[in-house]
Amino acid sequence: DALREHLVVAGTNFAKVGKTLIVLLDGLDHVWREKDSIEELRRLVEILLPLPTGVVLLIATQPVSDDKLPNNLLQVAPRSQWRSLPALGVGAVTQWLKHHWPEISPDPSAQAVDYFFEQAAQRLHERSGGHPLHLRYTVEALKARGQPATTVNIDALPACPHADITNYYAELWRAIEDSAKLSLQVMTACAFPWPSDGLDTVLLR
Repeated sequence: DALREHLVVAGTNFAKVGKTLIVLLDGLDHVWREKDSIEELRRLVEILLPLPTGVVLLIATQPVSDDKLPNNLLQVAPRSQWRSLPALGVGAVTQWLKHHWPEISPDPSAQAVDYFFEQAAQRLHERSGGHPLHLRYTVEALKARGQPATTVNIDALPACPHADITNYYAELWRAIEDSAKLSLQVMTACAFPWPSDGLDTVLLR
């Protein structure tokens, strides 16, 4: 309830010293998927706008249609003024992989480690289309399976050749086994945290 009051005070203080407070509102596309409603988002925008002095609002989202966004947001930020972030190029994917390489690299004793890295970076770029979210999913999947980032293991994961990450989810759903689909359906239907062995106990009975 006090969010706007805090933003007014903070923005005023930053403006006095020639600085700006940037508020980042990310993941607008998740609001409709999780709530099946944009009411909470509409109320939040009402609190934030008009922006106080010294405050800038930066909004980020995956592609989403206008009917999944509140009108008060579209009025101040019409779609014609939106900017699309470009996908990551090979160089950026290489730098990103270099950061995570210690977690998913092949056996350090293996020969031609540089060759493995170069091949993995190229294949990751091809499979992900330079989509940052897909890159994160790929690394987490390899870590969860205890697999190194070889081209064979990367090729076994769902690809994301399009800018819309929902295509990745669709491909992932098609690729997993029926038992995995059942597990996901049960988890989705139950609005409570499962104990570590709860899902196995229920499905195996």
